[in-house]
Amino acid sequence: MDAESAKFISGAKALLKQLQMQQMEVPDELLRVQELVECVDNNAQKIAAALVTSRRPKTNVGSETTAELLREQRAYISQVGG
Repeated sequence: MDAESAKFISGAKALLKQLQMQQMEVPDELLRVQELVECVDNNAQKIAAALVTSRRPKTNVGSETTAELLREQRAYISQVGG
């Protein structure tokens, strides 16, 4: 995760936590978007690691892992969007 995305994700988490601590109602959509952002970020990290692994000789695990993560992400985005 780069510094900019880490700052964005931690800031969003802090905002949600503060709203919940003040017992303010947090819209479900906001929670779902936060979950989606975290899912996409986690998958990006896993995909990057898988691509590094796949560049090593005699391994195709990286491409299989990447494909699975992208399928999972697409399903999650469909669920959040629907």
